[in-house]
Amino acid sequence: MEGRNLVYRERDSNDRRVVRIWLTDEGKQLMNTLPSIGAETIERATTGISEPEREMLSKLLEQIVHNMT
Repeated sequence: MEGRNLVYRERDSNDRRVVRIWLTDEGKQLMNTLPSIGAETIERATTGISEPEREMLSKLLEQIVHNMT
């Protein structure tokens, strides 16, 4: 992300072990567009799936994530 100029790193002046990561202006612009892209992607991926099926899918995916942690 740093190579794409979305973030930059900065060492803490009080503790050189700490590196803070900040969004660049380009990163901030991307943060504003990502939620709508995500919503469109989810809508497209779940077209034709009923609301109860979507809820079941969500529960199953949550269980998979829980199993993997």
